[in-house]
Amino acid sequence: MRDKIDSLADIREKANRPPNVFDYILIEICGETIPEDERAYTDLIISSERTEEYITLISSIKEEYKKIEDLLIQDNVLYAIEKSKPYQKKYGDTLSIKDPDNLIRWVKKNIKESEDLEHLPPLTNDDIRKPELYPYGWWIPSKIPAKTFQSGASTGKPAYIPYSIADYEIACMYAAEGLKKYANVQEGDKVLLLVPPDPHPYGPACSCALEKIGCVPIWKHFKNFSTEQILSQIEEVKPDVLITAPHGPKGAAGALDVLLKTDQEMGTNILPIYLKNKKIVSGGAPINKELVDELYGEVYVKRIVNGYGSAQVMGAYSTLTKRKRNDNVRFFSEVEIPSGYWVVTPINDEEAPEGWSRYGITVLGREIMPIIKFDHGDYGMVDLENRKIEDICRVEWFFKNPDGTITVKIPPKVNTCISEV
Repeated sequence: MRDKIDSLADIREKANRPPNVFDYILIEICGETIPEDERAYTDLIISSERTEEYITLISSIKEEYKKIEDLLIQDNVLYAIEKSKPYQKKYGDTLSIKDPDNLIRWVKKNIKESEDLEHLPPLTNDDIRKPELYPYGWWIPSKIPAKTFQSGASTGKPAYIPYSIADYEIACMYAAEGLKKYANVQEGDKVLLLVPPDPHPYGPACSCALEKIGCVPIWKHFKNFSTEQILSQIEEVKPDVLITAPHGPKGAAGALDVLLKTDQEMGTNILPIYLKNKKIVSGGAPINKELVDELYGEVYVKRIVNGYGSAQVMGAYSTLTKRKRNDNVRFFSEVEIPSGYWVVTPINDEEAPEGWSRYGITVLGREIMPIIKFDHGDYGMVDLENRKIEDICRVEWFFKNPDGTITVKIPPKVNTCISEV
């Protein structure tokens, strides 16, 4: 038996996992082979000597996204239905194909490119939380996770999401590429993280990504800290980058709006001093344009970067530039679809305003819990031509006013630091 794989088409059968973007980079771009042995393969992924090369290559494949999606998509769907009985049942019930062999034949005939995902039903949080499947029913039997995370439980019970080493390392490489590209994070930067640690993925993934870049991630155990104490930490640490949630209902002492309001009311003026010409990475909820204007105009931050994702799909980033909106939407939330990692499929929703839709996210290569067309329950303006999802907001937080304006109302009970939006 050969111990090397030189074709993407052989990975599902020989390595017993779905092909991912890392396989594409090694085989199609670098002209290398893939070890069949799992340990040898993961050693290659986490090789610190090649981390910078891999991040650079991720940046270079932006224009090849369609080629990558179409090369990988069928094997990812086949892997899901071959290994996961819940996927077999879900697709079989929807397509009226009860026999697994016939379902496999249907996929081989009908799922040949990324657009074909429109024929499949979305995976939802309700699916994941079904009593007979919760919490581990969607995990592939016999596959042992290297890490597990939980969703923020903003809409119900938390989802328990497993990651193999490859799943996690590739997600963190994409996070590193996004932080470098959009936040202009540099080697040696001090980054203060006011985000939740394990079991939520946002903090750990950011920290891992920052380490890959050569930054200094600085954690503060802020859960029981007051806003005043967190402001004093910013004064003490003097971060080059701040990673936090934008808005804070009661208890979210480290959220941007709470920090800014308290700093202004106390007259301490810490934020304009220590965040001037610095970067803020905002994650956890849409950020209203008034707060964006204040951060640019009164705190003098250099750049605000918007992050989006969940335990199910991990994340993506885009920069919120200094720009005026030409519509009546009162908030910002937009990301670039990460090429080779996410396939985004618009989902029709008759309740959505014109131009908006729900959408499913497929994570290419997810090994222990395949993620095929996962529907967060969000609205967004999906621009596939420019690889963007704009104005992202949970369906239940989205309100169209009588005058045509659109606002986002985040429930007080929701701690946006750990929401999925």
